[in-house]
Amino acid sequence: MKNRTITFVMLLSMAALSVSCAKEDCVYPVGTNPFNGRFAPAKHIAKVENETRGVGPMGDDTTFLTDTWTWEEGLLKRVDKPESNAREEYFYDEEGRIERLVYMVGTTIRREFDFSYDHGLLSQISYDWGSSYRYQVHFHYRANESYPYEMVTVRPLEDFLINLYGCDTLVQSWTLEWDNGNLVRAAADSMATYCTGFSSITYFYDNKPNPNMGHFTCDDIAHLGLLDNPACLSRNNLVCCVKYNDYHGTITPIETFYTYQYLPDGFPSEVYYEPSPLFGYGSNLYCTQTLIYE
Repeated sequence: MKNRTITFVMLLSMAALSVSCAKEDCVYPVGTNPFNGRFAPAKHIAKVENETRGVGPMGDDTTFLTDTWTWEEGLLKRVDKPESNAREEYFYDEEGRIERLVYMVGTTIRREFDFSYDHGLLSQISYDWGSSYRYQVHFHYRANESYPYEMVTVRPLEDFLINLYGCDTLVQSWTLEWDNGNLVRAAADSMATYCTGFSSITYFYDNKPNPNMGHFTCDDIAHLGLLDNPACLSRNNLVCCVKYNDYHGTITPIETFYTYQYLPDGFPSEVYYEPSPLFGYGSNLYCTQTLIYE
């Protein structure tokens, strides 16, 4: 009970911090949001260094990965991942909006993501999965609003899964709530709860500029990535994510906390976090990400 009380107080403090973020404290102009497809941070990332330490029954294991970012005329063109011989390439339309993201390993294209817009806002991301399946992520907006109230994923099913789900296309819906440009809650419909195990997710933020807002990655789009850590969707930096695991009607909160070091201008230079395991076994992970700017 004591630990739950401490956590509740911490979450209330974080919520107050998020709400207190005045617009003038944020580096992005009013009206800028990731759903217009333009990744235009005031400060460009040049390199991201990732250190992940796993501690488990078989001992410790630490990996180091470095992503190098290449910009041209203010647009992010490529992110190289030399340790895996992979890269992500970005293509834009004449208005500077992302229209395609290509993931490559060596010289082979592994996956392509196509972006579509309606009334100037991102309406759909579609991509192939395997040789004959086209996955889609849809964003739905209310009239005169620039942030979506709903995100819907559409996945055609392989033959062996049709009997399991009772349909040939799996549709999952998440209702989204926003505050000052930050995603603060995502609530799952019954199918999304069944498929992911989570009935809802809540998020809490600092009041510092997030250099990743508008930066979509392959991992973000596939699976639950857009909701695991909505860095590409939110104006500020995530300090806590609480996923509510629904197991046969029993709801269990699963928390992940993020601790930042900041530069004098408020941009983060380092973030440390420990991904919370869903089950109480396996390795514990300790992750540190260092951001190096141009």
